[in-house]
Amino acid sequence: MIIQVLVKRLGRRGAGFEPSPFEISGPAGTVSELICACVETCVKKHAEHAARIEPTPLDDEEIDSMARIGKIAFDIDYNGQAPSLEEAKRHALQCFEDGWFRIFLNDRELTGADTPIVLKDKDVVTFIRLVMLSGRLW
Repeated sequence: MIIQVLVKRLGRRGAGFEPSPFEISGPAGTVSELICACVETCVKKHAEHAARIEPTPLDDEEIDSMARIGKIAFDIDYNGQAPSLEEAKRHALQCFEDGWFRIFLNDRELTGADTPIVLKDKDVVTFIRLVMLSGRLW
Protein backbone atom coordinates (compact mmCIF):
# COMPACT_ATOMS: atom_id res chain seq x y z
CA MET A 1 0.00 0.00 0.00
CA ILE A 2 1.31 3.43 -0.88
CA ILE A 3 0.45 6.39 1.35
CA GLN A 4 1.48 10.04 1.08
CA VAL A 5 3.68 11.16 3.97
CA LEU A 6 4.20 14.85 4.58
CA VAL A 7 7.85 15.70 5.17
CA LYS A 8 8.88 19.02 6.69
CA ARG A 9 11.06 21.10 4.42
CA LEU A 10 13.96 22.24 6.55
CA GLY A 11 15.56 25.62 6.09
CA ARG A 12 12.47 27.40 4.77
CA ARG A 13 10.53 30.08 6.51
CA GLY A 14 7.08 29.45 5.10
CA ALA A 15 4.78 26.55 5.75
CA GLY A 16 6.88 23.77 4.41
CA PHE A 17 5.34 20.38 3.98
CA GLU A 18 5.86 18.34 0.86
CA PRO A 19 4.00 15.05 0.24
CA SER A 20 6.15 12.09 -0.75
CA PRO A 21 5.03 8.55 -1.59
CA PHE A 22 5.77 5.98 1.13
CA GLU A 23 5.17 2.26 0.72
CA ILE A 24 4.03 0.20 3.70
CA SER A 25 3.31 -3.49 3.90
CA GLY A 26 -0.41 -4.15 4.02
CA PRO A 27 -3.26 -2.22 5.59
CA ALA A 28 -2.96 -0.92 9.15
CA GLY A 29 -5.98 -1.28 11.43
CA THR A 30 -4.66 0.72 14.38
CA VAL A 31 -2.27 3.60 14.97
CA SER A 32 0.33 1.24 16.45
CA GLU A 33 0.15 -0.95 13.34
CA LEU A 34 0.67 2.16 11.17
CA ILE A 35 3.72 3.16 13.22
CA CYS A 36 5.16 -0.36 13.03
CA ALA A 37 4.56 -0.55 9.26
CA CYS A 38 6.34 2.78 8.73
CA VAL A 39 9.23 1.65 10.94
CA GLU A 40 9.54 -1.61 8.97
CA THR A 41 9.83 0.34 5.72
CA CYS A 42 12.42 2.73 7.17
CA VAL A 43 14.53 -0.09 8.67
CA LYS A 44 14.37 -1.99 5.37
CA LYS A 45 15.53 1.11 3.45
CA HIS A 46 18.31 1.70 5.97
CA ALA A 47 19.52 -1.90 5.63
CA GLU A 48 19.54 -1.58 1.82
CA HIS A 49 21.57 1.65 2.02
CA ALA A 50 23.95 0.12 4.56
CA ALA A 51 24.63 -2.79 2.20
CA ARG A 52 26.09 -0.42 -0.41
CA ILE A 53 29.86 -0.43 -0.25
CA GLU A 54 30.78 2.59 -2.34
CA PRO A 55 28.93 5.85 -2.84
CA THR A 56 27.31 6.43 -6.19
CA PRO A 57 27.49 9.84 -7.86
CA LEU A 58 24.45 12.01 -7.31
CA ASP A 59 22.63 13.44 -10.30
CA ASP A 60 21.03 16.89 -10.36
CA GLU A 61 17.56 15.54 -9.52
CA GLU A 62 18.82 13.74 -6.40
CA ILE A 63 20.73 16.82 -5.25
CA ASP A 64 17.65 19.03 -5.73
CA SER A 65 15.48 16.53 -3.84
CA MET A 66 17.92 16.37 -0.93
CA ALA A 67 18.33 20.15 -0.91
CA ARG A 68 14.56 20.52 -0.38
CA ILE A 69 14.83 18.31 2.71
CA GLY A 70 17.83 20.25 3.94
CA LYS A 71 20.62 17.67 3.82
CA ILE A 72 22.72 16.47 0.92
CA ALA A 73 24.45 13.17 1.69
CA PHE A 74 25.49 9.88 0.11
CA ASP A 75 23.40 7.86 2.61
CA ILE A 76 26.31 5.66 3.64
CA ASP A 77 26.20 3.97 7.04
CA TYR A 78 29.63 4.52 8.52
CA ASN A 79 28.62 2.88 11.80
CA GLY A 80 28.23 -0.61 10.29
CA GLN A 81 25.65 -1.85 12.76
CA ALA A 82 22.55 -3.62 11.48
CA PRO A 83 19.34 -2.06 12.84
CA SER A 84 17.12 -4.17 15.06
CA LEU A 85 13.56 -4.14 13.72
CA GLU A 86 11.89 -5.11 17.00
CA GLU A 87 13.90 -2.56 18.98
CA ALA A 88 13.06 0.17 16.45
CA LYS A 89 9.33 -0.66 16.64
CA ARG A 90 9.38 -0.68 20.43
CA HIS A 91 11.25 2.64 20.50
CA ALA A 92 8.85 4.30 18.00
CA LEU A 93 5.78 3.15 19.93
CA GLN A 94 7.28 4.37 23.21
CA CYS A 95 8.09 7.76 21.65
CA PHE A 96 4.49 8.08 20.41
CA GLU A 97 3.10 7.19 23.84
CA ASP A 98 5.48 9.69 25.48
CA GLY A 99 4.32 12.48 23.17
CA TRP A 100 7.53 12.99 21.17
CA PHE A 101 5.57 13.12 17.91
CA ARG A 102 2.00 13.46 16.69
CA ILE A 103 0.31 11.72 13.78
CA PHE A 104 -2.41 13.13 11.54
CA LEU A 105 -4.38 11.10 9.00
CA ASN A 106 -6.00 13.34 6.37
CA ASP A 107 -5.99 16.35 8.76
CA ARG A 108 -7.42 14.32 11.68
CA GLU A 109 -5.18 13.75 14.70
CA LEU A 110 -4.65 10.14 15.76
CA THR A 111 -4.46 10.17 19.55
CA GLY A 112 -4.09 6.69 21.05
CA ALA A 113 -1.94 3.76 19.94
CA ASP A 114 -4.98 1.46 19.95
CA THR A 115 -7.19 3.89 18.02
CA PRO A 116 -8.72 2.08 15.02
CA ILE A 117 -8.07 3.63 11.61
CA VAL A 118 -9.14 2.99 8.05
CA LEU A 119 -6.13 3.50 5.81
CA LYS A 120 -6.53 3.61 2.03
CA ASP A 121 -4.11 4.08 -0.84
CA LYS A 122 -3.03 7.71 -1.32
CA ASP A 123 -4.14 8.76 2.18
CA VAL A 124 -2.06 11.60 3.59
CA VAL A 125 -0.24 10.84 6.84
CA THR A 126 1.60 13.62 8.66
CA PHE A 127 4.23 12.97 11.32
CA ILE A 128 5.09 16.03 13.40
CA ARG A 129 8.09 15.69 15.66
CA LEU A 130 7.83 17.75 18.81
CA VAL A 131 11.05 19.25 20.13
CA MET A 132 11.36 19.92 23.81
CA LEU A 133 12.98 23.24 24.64
CA SER A 134 15.39 23.40 27.52
CA GLY A 135 15.28 26.11 30.09
CA ARG A 136 14.24 26.91 33.60
CA LEU A 137 10.80 26.66 35.04
CA TRP A 138 10.00 29.68 37.17
